[in-house]
Amino acid sequence: DDELSRQRKASKISQWVDKVTGMHHIHAELDPERAAKVTAAINRAANTIRTTLPANETRSWRELEVDGYVTAITTSATTTNQAGSASRSSVTEIQVLVDYQTLINGLHEHGTAETIDGVPLPVSAIRRMCCDANIIPTVLDGHGRVLDVGRAKRTATTEQRQALAAMHATCAHPHCNMPFNACRIHHLNWWTRDLGPTDLDNLIPVCEHHHHQLHEGGWGLTMTADRVATWTRPDGTIYWTGSTIDRHQPAASLVITSERLARGTMAR
Repeated sequence: DDELSRQRKASKISQWVDKVTGMHHIHAELDPERAAKVTAAINRAANTIRTTLPANETRSWRELEVDGYVTAITTSATTTNQAGSASRSSVTEIQVLVDYQTLINGLHEHGTAETIDGVPLPVSAIRRMCCDANIIPTVLDGHGRVLDVGRAKRTATTEQRQALAAMHATCAHPHCNMPFNACRIHHLNWWTRDLGPTDLDNLIPVCEHHHHQLHEGGWGLTMTADRVATWTRPDGTIYWTGSTIDRHQPAASLVITSERLARGTMAR
């Protein structure tokens, strides 16, 4: 609490204009809890913009982040009432990863208490969120929420994305650090070509570049049940084999989702 309180008091926003380029600079220094809210809002807006782009239009994740930032800020401004509280239409979701022992007893040597982007959060802040939260158990052996929906849906469900984000911090390519929120959820057995199901063991996050390599570039990607992947070059030779899980993960974890900024509550 003392550390978070110190960080909140030190938070600030500064703005200036570069007189040479004419570019406006907005710099925010935020405590990890409020930074998680801002990042989640930007990512959500950026992903919404990406899904609504015309089929022949592509934008880099950097461009989408800028558009997402502007959209998140301006949308928040137009949905805030005179009392200064956001309306229910401006709900932002954040996802927090914490193992049960840390939640109960405090952070330990192999514990996890962070946002899904890997930003550490004080355990006290997570406990406060839990006071008004619906907690979704994410146990990666398949318990908890239903994760496998077969071919009932083409796109990954919210629960599947939560489970994938709990295992993968970045693109599944071994030499790519594009963050999870900037990735597509790729069907290893393709939905159209292979009639692949939208099941967790058939889904993996890949960035736009490597997604194009898989679909148009002739590269191959397979994965075992324990998420060990094999990438093959277009000529069929093996490029790399290894685990795709790049986030430290306890045996079971809790994922807290959907923080309502206006009311300070958490809900599915």
